Amino acid sequence: MPTPAYDSLVDYDHLSLYHDKAKQLFATQAALETLDGRVDDIVAEGGEPNTIETVKVNGSALTPDANKAVDVDVPTKVSDLTNDSGFQTASQVSTTVSTAISTALASAVTYKGTVSTYVQLPSSGQSTGDMWNVSADGMNYVWSGSAWDAQAPTVDLSGFVEDADVTIVTNAQINALFTS
Repeated sequence: MPTPAYDSLVDYDHLSLYHDKAKQLFATQAALETLDGRVDDIVAEGGEPNTIETVKVNGSALTPDANKAVDVDVPTKVSDLTNDSGFQTASQVSTTVSTAISTALASAVTYKGTVSTYVQLPSSGQSTGDMWNVSADGMNYVWSGSAWDAQAPTVDLSGFVEDADVTIVTNAQINALFTS
């Protein structure tokens, strides 16, 4: 009986590709089996693959719940933060500044009254910021802590025009001044 010719039945190029792919798959399977063995060894020693074992917040360990989860509450806005450093809100700053300004202005000068002449200003018992009006020269004097300091004279505004006496000029009236 004649020997069959198998060469005509097999495509060696494709068979070679099949052989290479089979080697790759079997090598990968072997690597997976090795890896599975290593994971089994880790679990047998009490470890778990891909598991965080400790979570700390500012150095304090948090205890995971039954699902091995840890919930860390992170503030998402400034108002959620605990204010232990004495920082103030914008409203508190505004109130503090307004109060300080009002207090400073209210206490900067304390009007005491009117005397006829400069020599009648008190020579004892006065406090810094005390103010007297001297009618003879129309000046206001404030005690500086060591002397009477002339501030400003009384101003007579009776000769000035008041808002009610002002007439508003229109654009048409202004334009009429410049047309021939």
